[in-house]
Amino acid sequence: MIHPLRRAAVVAGLMFASALLTACSLRVGPQDRIGFQELLKRTAATPFECANYDLETDSCEMISTYQARIDGTVQARSTFILDADLGAVMTVTDTLRPEGARLCTDGKSTTAKVTGDQLTAQDNANLAELFLQTARTFGPSCIAFFERGGVLVGLSETPDGTILRGQPAFVLSYFAEPKPLRGPSAR
Repeated sequence: MIHPLRRAAVVAGLMFASALLTACSLRVGPQDRIGFQELLKRTAATPFECANYDLETDSCEMISTYQARIDGTVQARSTFILDADLGAVMTVTDTLRPEGARLCTDGKSTTAKVTGDQLTAQDNANLAELFLQTARTFGPSCIAFFERGGVLVGLSETPDGTILRGQPAFVLSYFAEPKPLRGPSAR
């Protein structure tokens, strides 16, 4: 069972995880948008998407992959460190629908799995469920990709196309092999 003092840190990690997966804020406009199919073409040889790559540690805050499916949907899988002290790593998988240049989800097909060498199987299941409940409070959302000055970012939008504001920006880099993960940096 997770010690009560650790619970606050884990909940903070869950909120970070939700922010990682839902939005970032950067001043971009429609002229900066690139379609998902264009992104796939550009990154065909480098399929591992890295959020906030750090050259010094050669690591990412989150690694994601996208796989186009025969039914026209896209399976997205993202892995990140939920709590470094507990050794808790979360993997979130979702089926996204292309809507124009962006990918959208209603959250109904979202799954989460937590592994942690200092956690019980029940702790892992509880953390995954807590994440899913937190993520579902955001409701349906879409991810749109933008390029500004050679920098790629993925921004979450509401279904009506409004970019979610007030969250940290996550710069996207792409690699042929997955990089090591690091915990969230202080922002």
